[in-house]
Amino acid sequence: MNIRVSDLQELPIRIARERSLSLGKATNATISWGALGKLLSTPAETPETSRAFLKLPKDEQNRRKAVNGWILGGPIKGNRRRKSDVVARDVITFDLDDLYPEIVEDIRQGNSPISAYEFYAHSIRKHRPRAWADARTTGEQK
Repeated sequence: MNIRVSDLQELPIRIARERSLSLGKATNATISWGALGKLLSTPAETPETSRAFLKLPKDEQNRRKAVNGWILGGPIKGNRRRKSDVVARDVITFDLDDLYPEIVEDIRQGNSPISAYEFYAHSIRKHRPRAWADARTTGEQK
């Protein structure tokens, strides 16, 4: 089955979302793949410098990272973000810390099995250099 990248932008994706730090009070929604990309492209910003952020206690860093809440790649039962309440997954999330720039470049160049898939990737302020630089990859080779 061949799917054009332009068709993926309208592909419906079910998500659960909470706009605060809370693990409760989440709402289920269906949005397009393209709309999910727009949500993910807006970084959470707080006023401190990166250096000041890194000096904060871990709990405070986590609180500041989550100022925009969270998104789960599928619907949940009820309104709590618990593993047992996840109904299905429309999006798979990988948390890949400490990737070497060479691995990122292999993915971008199409030299990795993951290169064949459409995905969004981003880095966080703790990761330097910003290997992903808020990249979106389509799986199409140039």
